[in-house]
Amino acid sequence: MLEEGELINALYQLIEKEKLERIVFDEAHTIVSWGNTFRPVYKQVCEKLANIIVPKLLLSATVTGKLEAALKTIFSALTALRTSVFRENLFLEVKERTNKFYDEVKDFILEHKNESGIIYCVLPKGVATVHAELLKRGVESVKYHGQLSEDVRVSNHTKWFNDECHVIVANSSFGMGIDKKDV
Repeated sequence: MLEEGELINALYQLIEKEKLERIVFDEAHTIVSWGNTFRPVYKQVCEKLANIIVPKLLLSATVTGKLEAALKTIFSALTALRTSVFRENLFLEVKERTNKFYDEVKDFILEHKNESGIIYCVLPKGVATVHAELLKRGVESVKYHGQLSEDVRVSNHTKWFNDECHVIVANSSFGMGIDKKDV
C-alpha cells in the first residue's frame, strides 16, 4: 500500500489537517536488515516516510551499532535511547538435549502449571518436533512459526494470549516483544 502511493497520499492529507502526530516504526532494525537484502521495497518505503515532516519513533530491541548507523543514514536526526533488557520475571536457561530432554521439559511445565511460557526453537521443524513431543507426553501446547497459515497462527496466538493454553512453541517469527503481563 505504501509503495503504490495510496497510503502516502492519505498520510499527507492527515498532515494537512494536522491529524498526524507521529509515525512509529516497530521492529525498526528490519528497515535496514531486511531492506538491504530480500525486501528492498521496504527500505524504499521507509525512506519516503522518513522525509515526511512529522516526528518519528523507531522501536527495536535488537539494534546493533552497525544497524543504528545505517538507520541514521535514512533518519538523519535520529537519537538513540537505550535501556536494559533485564526483566525480573524472565527466566532463560540453556540445556544440552539428552535422552530425557522432553521429559525434563514436561516436568518443568508441570511445575509451573497455569503459568504462561514460550519455548523457542530455531527452525519451524524444531517447533513441530518439540510441539509433537509435548503432545505425546500429555502437555497441552500450541505452535507458532511463519510456515503455518495465518489462520492457524492467529488462532494459536489467541489461545495462548487468552490463557486457553499456557505453553506456546515458537520460532523467532513469534517475536520477542510479547505484550503479555505474565510472560
